[in-house]
Amino acid sequence: MTRESGWDVAPSSLALRSGEVDVWAFDVACPAEELSAYEAILAPDERTRASCFHFERDRSRFTCVRGSLRTLLGGYLGAGPVDIAFEYGIHGKPALARRHGSPLKFNVSHSDGVALMAISHGVEVGIDVEAIRPMADANQIAARFFSPRETAELRALSPGSFFTCWTRKEAYLKARGLGLAQQLRAFSVTISPGATPLVVDDEDGEGAQWRIHELPALAGYAAALVTGGNPRLVRYHKGTG
Repeated sequence: MTRESGWDVAPSSLALRSGEVDVWAFDVACPAEELSAYEAILAPDERTRASCFHFERDRSRFTCVRGSLRTLLGGYLGAGPVDIAFEYGIHGKPALARRHGSPLKFNVSHSDGVALMAISHGVEVGIDVEAIRPMADANQIAARFFSPRETAELRALSPGSFFTCWTRKEAYLKARGLGLAQQLRAFSVTISPGATPLVVDDEDGEGAQWRIHELPALAGYAAALVTGGNPRLVRYHKGTG
C-alpha cells in the first residue's frame, strides 16, 4: 500500500487517552506466513465464518482483517490477540466483551483490497470504505435509497460523489449500531466539498450528536468516519497487515 499524504507511520506503542480515536488502514492481501499466523488466533466462530466463503480470496481477506483487528486490539489492551473476545449488538455491531472491562470501542470496514479500522477510547465510532467504480445507474440508486436532499445534491457533483454519500451514510448507521434497520432515506448527510460535514435531518433528532470526518485520501476509494460528538483527537495510521 502506498503512503498517501495525511497517513502517519504506525507508532511503536499503542495507547489511547479518553476521547481519542485511531484510524488504521491495511492491505488485506496478507503474505502466506502472516495469514497462517492470523488463522491460529481466530476464535472457532471466526474460523467457521471464514470457511463459509466460496472463494479462497474472500476467505483470506476475512482472515487477514479479523487477525489484524485482534492484533491491534491486543496491542491496545496489553493482551494476547487470541484472548480477545467479542459480543454483538442487536443489529450485529461488534464490541469488546464486557469481561475485558475496557472503554475501547471499534468498528471495521473493508472493500476490495483495503480495510479500515477505527479504535477509540470511549467514543462511539462507525467507519466505511468503498472502492470507487463506474456506476451507470448511480442516479437511479440514489433516487431510490437516498434522501431527496442528497439526490438533488448528487446531480450537481461528480460521479464519484455517490460513494462519498454512501460511505458517510453507512458509517453513520454503523456508529449508531443500526445497520440497515434504519431507512437510508430517513436522514441526510452533507456531500459537497468544503461543506461542514454534519449528519442532518434525521427523523429521530439524533443527527446533531454525531460528526462525520473526511479521511485522508486513499487512491481509488471513498471512506468516512463517524464519531459520537467531537473527539479530542483523531489520528490516521497505515499498517502492514
